[in-house]
Amino acid sequence: MFLIRNNDAPKEILNWRLWYGVFVFGLMGAARGLDEGLIGTSASLPSFQRHFGLGEYSDMSENAQADLLGNITSMVQMGSILGTRFSTSSTARSTL
Repeated sequence: MFLIRNNDAPKEILNWRLWYGVFVFGLMGAARGLDEGLIGTSASLPSFQRHFGLGEYSDMSENAQADLLGNITSMVQMGSILGTRFSTSSTARSTL
């Protein structure tokens, strides 16, 4: 993949900025997958459920618990979106 070149394409298209962008976006994707995987497993831990009043430690209805857990996991999504915005702007500044 990296050694095959299109003979009609200029050699400048495969520069360090391209590979830096691929590397950074790959890291961001890995970090997001890690975050989503961790919140999924953390939500099943008894200490997590006790802290947030979920599962057997709750006096809320099942629907209310599902809403609360949905809000907690949505905060992970919001954090990854805000982190992406920050990293995109910092990457754009460093490649100018």
